Amino acid sequence: MILSALLMILLISSCQTTDTVKYEVPPFNLSMPTRPILKSIESDIEPALKSLTTNMGLLAEYSEKLEVFIKYMDNYYTTVIQIVTH
Repeated sequence: MILSALLMILLISSCQTTDTVKYEVPPFNLSMPTRPILKSIESDIEPALKSLTTNMGLLAEYSEKLEVFIKYMDNYYTTVIQIVTH
C-alpha cells in the first residue's frame, strides 16, 4: 500500500503542464423564435374556420422561423467544431 502510494506520488510529480490554447469562438446572437399564441376555436362554423385559418398561418410562420433558427444553430455548431479542431 505504501509502495503504491509512493509510486503514484512519483508519477504525479513527474507530469509536466502544457500551454493552454485559447479559442476565439464567435457568439451565437440569434434567439429562438417564440411560439405563437393561438386563437380559441369557436363553436360556430364561420368564426371557427377563421380561427383555424389564422392558427394555421401562425403555425406555418413559426415553423419557418424555427427551421431558419435550426439551420443557423447547425452552422454555428459546425463553425465552433472547425475552430476547436484546427
